[in-house]
Amino acid sequence: MSRTLHVSALTLVFALFLSLAIPASAADINVGCSTGELIAAINTANGNAEADTLTLAAACVYTFTEGDATNDDSALPRITSEIVISGSDATLQRDSQFNYFRMFYVDTGGKLTLTNVSISDTYVTGDGGAIYSEGILNLTDVTISGARSAGYGGGVYTIGTATLSGVTITGGSAYSASGGGLYNSGSLTLTDSTITQNTFAFYGGGIYNTSSTADMTIVNSTISGNTSGGASGGGGGIFNYSQSTMHIIDSTVSGNTVDHAVSAVDGGGILNQWATLTVVNSTISGNTADGEGGGIHNTSSGIVTVMSSTLSGNSSDRGGGIFNNNGTLTVVNSVISGNDATSAGGGLFNGHWMDVINTTIAGNTQSGVSGIGSTNIRNSVLWGNELGPIYSAGISNSIVEGGFAGGTNILDADPLFVAPDLFANAPTTAGDYHVLPLSPARDIGNNASLPADVFDLDNDLDTTEPIPYDRDDGPRVIGPAVDLGAYELSVLELLINGDFEAGSAPWEVVSLGKDKVKDKEPYDGTFAFRFKGFAGKTPAKAKQKVTNPPVEDGQSLVLTAQINSGASADGKMMLKVKTSLGNKVKPQIAFDQTGGYTLHQASTPITLAVGETVTKAIVIFNDKSQSGKVYVDAVSLVVQSAAPRTETRSDILPPPAAPGGFRGGN
Repeated sequence: MSRTLHVSALTLVFALFLSLAIPASAADINVGCSTGELIAAINTANGNAEADTLTLAAACVYTFTEGDATNDDSALPRITSEIVISGSDATLQRDSQFNYFRMFYVDTGGKLTLTNVSISDTYVTGDGGAIYSEGILNLTDVTISGARSAGYGGGVYTIGTATLSGVTITGGSAYSASGGGLYNSGSLTLTDSTITQNTFAFYGGGIYNTSSTADMTIVNSTISGNTSGGASGGGGGIFNYSQSTMHIIDSTVSGNTVDHAVSAVDGGGILNQWATLTVVNSTISGNTADGEGGGIHNTSSGIVTVMSSTLSGNSSDRGGGIFNNNGTLTVVNSVISGNDATSAGGGLFNGHWMDVINTTIAGNTQSGVSGIGSTNIRNSVLWGNELGPIYSAGISNSIVEGGFAGGTNILDADPLFVAPDLFANAPTTAGDYHVLPLSPARDIGNNASLPADVFDLDNDLDTTEPIPYDRDDGPRVIGPAVDLGAYELSVLELLINGDFEAGSAPWEVVSLGKDKVKDKEPYDGTFAFRFKGFAGKTPAKAKQKVTNPPVEDGQSLVLTAQINSGASADGKMMLKVKTSLGNKVKPQIAFDQTGGYTLHQASTPITLAVGETVTKAIVIFNDKSQSGKVYVDAVSLVVQSAAPRTETRSDILPPPAAPGGFRGGN
C-alpha cells in the first residue's frame, strides 16, 4: 500500500514539472457568464505562448465592481499575449457605484482582437477610459459608450497599432485633457465606424491624432456631434496635431462644435495644426466654431489637401468653410457652399498659401473667398456668394460673379446650377451645384491646370497623369476641355438640331404657316424657331420624338431651352415620357412673359421596374399666343447620369511631401 502511494506521488510531481516546462498549445475557452471566469481565462491565455480564443457567454452582462488584483486601473488582467475575445453580443461594464477603472490594457507585447461586444460606463483617472493599448489592438463590431478619462482618450487610447472596424464610440469624455472619443499616436485605421457625441475635451472632441509616429486613416466613417472647448481648445470633431498624418476617405465630419474657445484656435469640424491632412471624397458639413474655421482650421505650417469633397453648412467668425492660417491649403474638385462667416470669408479665408482648382464656391456669406494670403484660383466657379472683395487672388479660367480685375480668362456669366441656394440661407447644406447642359462652364477650362494624380485615385500606378475624376468620381474631362467647377457635365444628348441651324428637320411643325425657323433674334448662332401670334390663333406645335431613348433606372431626363417671350405669350414647353409598362409622366412649364431669352427647364427622374424600359420621349412646344412673337432656341434633351460610384478607396498614396507638389499648370 505504501509503495503504491510513493509511486503515485512521484508521478504527480513529474507531471507538474512537464506542465511548467513545456508551453501549452493554443486553446479555445468558453467563458461562463461570470467576471471571475473571464479574469481566469485571460490569465490562462496570458500564460500560453500561442494565440487563444475566448468565447463569452451569449448576451451576458459582465459587471465589474473593482479593478484587477495586480493592476487595479483596469478591470481585467493586462493583455500580454495574443488573445481573441469573441463577444457573442455580451456587455462588459463597470458598476458606477464602485472604483474607477478602464476595461482593457494591452501591454507592449500584447495583441487583443475583440469582436461583437459592448463596453460601457468605464472611468479611469489616467488615459484611455475604456481601452489603453501599447501593443496591437483589433476591434470589430464593438460599441464603447459612456467611457470617461481624466487624461487623454475618453474611449480608446492607442500608441501602438490599431485597426477599428464597425466600431461606435459614443458619449465619451476626456474631461481634463483631449480626445473625447479616441486618442492615437501610433498607426490606426478606422473603417465603417462612428465617433459621435463625445465631449468635454479641450482639443479633439471626437479624435485626437498627434506626434510624428501618428498615422491615421479614416475610411467610410462618421465623426459627428462631438464637442471640444474649455478655456482653450479646438477641433470639435478631429484634432490632427504635431507632425502627425491623417487621411479621411469617403467619410463624413458633421455637426461638431468648438464651444467657448477663448484662444480662438478653433476648427469646428477639424483643426489641423503643424500636421498633414488629406480629405478625399468626403463631406464636412454643419460644423460650428466660435472663432475661425467652421469646417477646417489649418495653422502652424499645416498642410491640408481637400479633393473631391463637399464643405457646406459650416459656420464661424472667419472662414466658415475653411480658415487657412500660416499653412498650405490645396482644394481640388470640391464644392464649398452654404457656409457662413460673421466677419470674413464665408467659404474660404486664406492667411498664407492657397491653391484652388476646379472647385465650385457658391452660396456662401462674406464674399465666399477672403483673406490676405497668396490665393490662386483656376478652372473654378465663384457665383451666388455674398458679394465682397477677393484679396490677394490670382484667378484664371474661371467664372466670377461681377468679374475680377486683373484675372485671366474671367467670365461673368450665370453658370446655370441645377438648384442653387441663396447665401442668405447660410449656413445650409441645401443646393445642387451640378450645372445644366447649357452652362457656359462647359468645355472652357484649361486642361494644363489639372493637377497630377499624386494619390493614384484610379489605381493604375500612374501618378503623373492628370487627375482622372471629378467630384462625382466620373471622368474629369469629357470633350475638348475640362468643365469649370467641381463637376464635369456627363450627359447624353437625345435631340437632333436643337439649335435649328439646319432648318426645321427633324422637328415636326403643326402650324398655319406663320410659325417657322427664322434667321432673326437667335439665342446663339444664326437661327431660332419663331412662333407668331395673331388673333384667333389655334395652338401651333413644334415637336420632336425620340424612340427608345437609352435611359436607365435612377437617371433623369432633363429638357432645357432658351425662350424669348413677352407679356402676350401664351404657350408651354412639355416633355412626355412613356414606358413599356404604359407608365407616363409629362412635366411642363409655361413660357416666361418677362421678355428676352430666359432658361426654361422641365425634368423628370426615371424610376423603372425590372424589365421596364423607356419607349418614347417627346419634346413639345405649344403656342397659342394671340399677338407678339415667341422665339425658341438652344433646345436640349439629355440623359442625366445616375448617382456616382460609391466604392471606397482606402489605398491612396500619402500626400506629396512638398507644399507645391500637388499644383497643376498655370
